[in-house]
Amino acid sequence: MSVSYDLFNDNTNRCFPQPVFPSFPMDSEIIWVEAPHSDEPPFGYSLGLADQRRRGYEVAVFGLPAWPTLNLIGHVADLLSQDSPKPFEGLELDSSALETGYAARLRRVQDTSRLAGVAPDAPVWQVVVSDKWGHFPGNPRHRAGDPCVQPLP
Repeated sequence: MSVSYDLFNDNTNRCFPQPVFPSFPMDSEIIWVEAPHSDEPPFGYSLGLADQRRRGYEVAVFGLPAWPTLNLIGHVADLLSQDSPKPFEGLELDSSALETGYAARLRRVQDTSRLAGVAPDAPVWQVVVSDKWGHFPGNPRHRAGDPCVQPLP
């Protein structure tokens, strides 16, 4: 059972499950980056997952607030370490990653230069969340004015 928390109260109604027992590896961490006096959206990413044999990649979320970013990274890292296929471009994540009908998928981060500590050759997978109509950032039909801009680095 997962507990959901509303991210927005502006009728977008995104909900993210909070893992009951987060199983993020002890030799890894989640980094949160926010520049309060900048126009750059905040982001978070894992550090240390790429060094693990069964993973070999990092997970990132761009443009969402801190607590859903941290929970989503932990949840997706856990989900991908189970019986899921290896990450690939466009992989639709299990419905447990998000609730209330929103979709999430993976995309490969092209520019990892802002992710301090991540090895240049380590693949980084961005978790991208749809708008309430199922359109993802980068799609011309994605809702303009979404309160959380998710850049696609």
